[in-house]
Amino acid sequence: LSVLGAVKKGETGLSNISLQRHNGYLWAAEIVQTTPPDTRRKAQTLVANKATLALRSDLARSARDGSVGRRLAEDVRKRLARILEPPPKQAPKALPVPDEGPRRKRGGRQARARKAAIAMSEAKKQQNRMAFGVQEQESIIGDEAEGMGMLSFGPSKSTADTGTRVFGKVR
Repeated sequence: LSVLGAVKKGETGLSNISLQRHNGYLWAAEIVQTTPPDTRRKAQTLVANKATLALRSDLARSARDGSVGRRLAEDVRKRLARILEPPPKQAPKALPVPDEGPRRKRGGRQARARKAAIAMSEAKKQQNRMAFGVQEQESIIGDEAEGMGMLSFGPSKSTADTGTRVFGKVR
């Protein structure tokens, strides 16, 4: 019922942008045109549904005084008023109190042993360091040259062997 009287096809060769499809006679109804543009489509379907109910009651000749139509029109106005009212504001929700207990430590003896096995050794750390303004020595392995970094200067106070502690049994 909402598309009754709608333009089905525009004139050939002209733009279809201004052509409002699916807008029939009910689109021009006062109750639809008085609603804001973003809710007009919903208002049109509401009016179309209620008009269908009024049409059925007219065909059945149940209310000859038009009381059904007036009641349905009032229902449409109430529904549109409910649709147009802004949604209720939600109260701000407080965040939950954080747990103050100590965090659970994960790992243990085996995890520390795995970390120590993977960790970078002191020799590798010294090899990655470079002294400022001093040419570094290189060792040639096969056809690749690898820089020696601070290892070429020998042990110093900063490069003293600290010894890596391994916790637990060594297998």
